[in-house]
Amino acid sequence: MNNRVLLDTLAYLGRLVFNVRLTALHLTRFFTVAILDDSSTGAAMSYYTLSDEALWRLERYLMDFCGGPIDIGRLVTLQDKLGTEIEDSTERAYIAASVMTSIASALSSKFIRAGGDECFQVIHRLPTNWTKGAESALVVGFGGFLEPLIETETMKEIHVVDLRYERKKDEFSSQIQIWKQNHPCKMITASAEVSHETGLRKFDLLSITGSTLCNGTLEFFLSNVREDAIVILQGQSASLYPQVLFQSGVQWVATTLKPATLGTLARERRDGAPMRPLLQGGLPWLYLFPRVVRHDSHAFHCEDDFNH
Repeated sequence: MNNRVLLDTLAYLGRLVFNVRLTALHLTRFFTVAILDDSSTGAAMSYYTLSDEALWRLERYLMDFCGGPIDIGRLVTLQDKLGTEIEDSTERAYIAASVMTSIASALSSKFIRAGGDECFQVIHRLPTNWTKGAESALVVGFGGFLEPLIETETMKEIHVVDLRYERKKDEFSSQIQIWKQNHPCKMITASAEVSHETGLRKFDLLSITGSTLCNGTLEFFLSNVREDAIVILQGQSASLYPQVLFQSGVQWVATTLKPATLGTLARERRDGAPMRPLLQGGLPWLYLFPRVVRHDSHAFHCEDDFNH
């Protein structure tokens, strides 16, 4: 599993944040939640499938390993350290990625709450020209900006990639059919994966779910996107300090701030059901843009873009 962006983000945060303690870590099969001693809260999609009992034992182990003052150097070795606790290598990778992403999200929280810093700014409305006239889009993850992109007048072709596609094919196909009926002139398709790297380069815009940080696929998309394409990272798992994301080709991020009450909800059930209302539409969206924007055809350099 390639987690370069996540590891580099943790290293960057390690230079910004000092004397911070991890006070709670909640593992659920929906989201992983981390809480710091200042109540800063982070969350990340969970791809692991362990039983309630296994998660209880693992949570205790992880708090022994990660708890107390956060040591970034120690944290990034987590996947290897899990070898004594979790036999399955895929489960180890998923757990490590979700835990590290949730902690990185919690460490990033105070910067996002403050409205940004010299690196980025937070705006509370999506700019009116956010697609920049793009005519084709790849949406990674069923949801997010998928429907707004379908509704965008200039958009002619939309393809959605979701790891759950084969498992939820009937549900996804039914919804896509409705969109096709409402937009007969648009090509709308879906699959479980991109068949080849070059297939990414046909798209003008990529909207990538933040959960790719938790399943190790983000680097694939960032490495194979067309150089002039608009790249957006969106979702609950995307609430990271965005400097490394910007350097890696992401133009802007759509995400939310997580309240400390998320920890209380996460404690209730290992399936994460009590968190769903909050994480599926219950939090206001925020948009993270570079403080110094690029001056090219995809740059958001007009003040008007941020006020409408």
